[in-house]
Amino acid sequence: MLRKYETVIILKPDLPPEETDKVRERATSVVRNQGGVEIAWQDWGKRKLAYPIKKTPKGNYMYFRYLSDGKAVEEMERQMRVTDEVLRYLTVKLADRIDPEKFDVEEDKKGIFPFNARPREHYGDREDRPFDDMDRDRGEETSEFRGRDRGEETSEFRGRDRGEEGSEFRGREREEGGTEEEKDTPAASGSDERTEE
Repeated sequence: MLRKYETVIILKPDLPPEETDKVRERATSVVRNQGGVEIAWQDWGKRKLAYPIKKTPKGNYMYFRYLSDGKAVEEMERQMRVTDEVLRYLTVKLADRIDPEKFDVEEDKKGIFPFNARPREHYGDREDRPFDDMDRDRGEETSEFRGRDRGEETSEFRGRDRGEEGSEFRGREREEGGTEEEKDTPAASGSDERTEE
């Protein structure tokens, strides 16, 4: 029985394709030598990092999904640590106790999407899929979002945003001569509580 893992490797963005292929060959050869099965290897492209790593603001993301045991993961991570082209890597165990003979590799490949960017056909009918920015670009806004996107407020919120909520309370404060906090202060009551010595 094997386990299913996925590893995301961030490489230096300025690497030539030959160096990228060497990193791929190292990772896949470790898995194959340990009796594992390669499911998918994807190049997710260059993306901006959340923070610079080794003074590098961008990284080239590689995704590797495979079946293997823990020894292959240890060896692959050891090789990633000593490889200068690798900025970061992260391995996650996805499933336990998988029989490689019964495992359908092609079916599992269909469920891999870089950065969770699923193709449109996964949403089904237009009513089933969520409202997204692409619809807005094409002018297909739904009525509930139209006013809010243009900065127009609905009638129930207009007064609150302009400070018109509770206007009857403001009138009462003006008639009575201020708010409760203002009445408690010595300046509002007109008396000076200081004593002369």
